[in-house]
Amino acid sequence: MRGKNPRLLNSGIHPKEYYKNLWETILSGKEWRGELQNKKKNGEIYCAYEAITSIKNSQGVITHFLAIEEDFSERKRLERSKDEFISIAAHELRSPLVVIKMIATNFRDGIMGALNEDQKDAITRLCNRTDQYEKLLNRLLDLSRLESGRAKLQKEKINFSDLISEGVKNSQVLAQKKGIYISQQIAEQLPETFADKVMMVEILTNLLDNALRFAKSKILIEAKQQDHSIQVTVIDDGPGIEKEDLSLLFQKFKQIYLSQEKGYKGTGLGLALCKEIMRTHEGKIWVESEVGKGSRFCFSVPICNV
Repeated sequence: MRGKNPRLLNSGIHPKEYYKNLWETILSGKEWRGELQNKKKNGEIYCAYEAITSIKNSQGVITHFLAIEEDFSERKRLERSKDEFISIAAHELRSPLVVIKMIATNFRDGIMGALNEDQKDAITRLCNRTDQYEKLLNRLLDLSRLESGRAKLQKEKINFSDLISEGVKNSQVLAQKKGIYISQQIAEQLPETFADKVMMVEILTNLLDNALRFAKSKILIEAKQQDHSIQVTVIDDGPGIEKEDLSLLFQKFKQIYLSQEKGYKGTGLGLALCKEIMRTHEGKIWVESEVGKGSRFCFSVPICNV
């Protein structure tokens, strides 16, 4: 290894742009962190997480680079196996669930004959439960496709002003029922961008649903151009989130519980799905929150030529 360039570890899997970004970062004196698929001496490919930083002399000139590398190939393999199992299980469960839902709906709508009040109540609860499970399975499948790279983006012109207005309109009934006022603050002449509309609606719907779940009396949706991106922020006046819980929000099957939830239990997949959608669009999603001061969920989508 001595005297040789780290290029000898290059597996040829990553595009040239990936390494270009790496070198630009460390040559500027900043630290680079990320995943690399490198090649061992025997030609075997392994997955590594690397942190690379520069070492400077007394004049501030870069003389060396220090790389700390962790081989997590086995962990990656286990995660892949787990994701494959989840995907297969979700597919297998979907078919019988559709049948159960169809039969339950027929009973609820009186197609199978008249029901007494107790039977109607039981069937209604069954329909609600199957809707929840269907939503869970759909999110599992969507998340699996995104993580594996099998999801195909159907990009089109997106006008976020129209998208937000439609999202607010769809949420108004529930908002009025809960006594929550939703307002919008959208920048004038917001540029269009190129993105998967269904996925953008999924993110906005998820953030609005969460805000309605915790808000006390009001929700504000902001949209503006920030550098070369469109940034959308959903702000609620809810209880806020503990600092130590913020890192859990975008992880799969991780949930935090607040007193305002009133027995509601989500799937723990909504925000994880939003994170994967933003990754596929080369965007970002994050949260800013403080206990007692509400929460701000933000996402930004790069502005592309349309």
